[in-house]
Amino acid sequence: MNVSRTLPRRSIWLCALSFLLLSLDVANAKNAEEFFKPRDQLTLANAAAAGRTADMEASVRRGAKVNYQGTGGMTALIWALGHESKEGVSWLLTHGADPNLVYAPDGNSSVTIAAMADDPWYLEQMLAHGGNPNYQNPINKHTPLMNAIVPVHPDNAKALLAAGADPNTFDARGVPALFNAAATSRYEMVYDMLQAGADPTFSIGSRHKNSLIWVLQQSRAEPGTPLYEWLTKIKDLLKEKGLDVDTVQ
Repeated sequence: MNVSRTLPRRSIWLCALSFLLLSLDVANAKNAEEFFKPRDQLTLANAAAAGRTADMEASVRRGAKVNYQGTGGMTALIWALGHESKEGVSWLLTHGADPNLVYAPDGNSSVTIAAMADDPWYLEQMLAHGGNPNYQNPINKHTPLMNAIVPVHPDNAKALLAAGADPNTFDARGVPALFNAAATSRYEMVYDMLQAGADPTFSIGSRHKNSLIWVLQQSRAEPGTPLYEWLTKIKDLLKEKGLDVDTVQ
């Protein structure tokens, strides 16, 4: 089995599937009643999803808790995030919502979900309000940095690294974010992770073919393309660290 190809793809699809399942939970629910039973919590969740801040304030005055966890651990913050409600997300975070609470069925927190969002605003907000950049999903051990690789969001990866994300963490299959990024030709992310201290000498198991160097040696990036330019930057950076991609056997 060629681990350098199957493991990254499997990790990527598992991560994407996790995000899809959460999206389906939110989208397929007829309403928030499936997750939030107390009336005030239900009102808060619906108002958050719609961005009705006045109704959110009224719900909290009546006793609703911004960090209440409903069915499966669903929170108003995750509910608002699933509905892409910036007003709801912003209000909740400003009023103490915890972005590290976990939705148990898929093990994701608001931070890991935001890392997969197309709009980097959501992740920036989570990190600015105490989101843990090194949270590991208890199911697959994915980190927010690993999640950012899936839909190719270099801005999210940069934000996580700037917030202190550890690029040397391994997932449940023993695969670090650096390997997944390299094996899927996310070279800008590879470069940023190396700059942030990612270990370029790792190998999955004891086989050279499961190393960063071997993956880069298999690159089919064409000269003159942006991808090739990033690959060249990576090679130059690794040479500074004593690793010559073109000569290592």
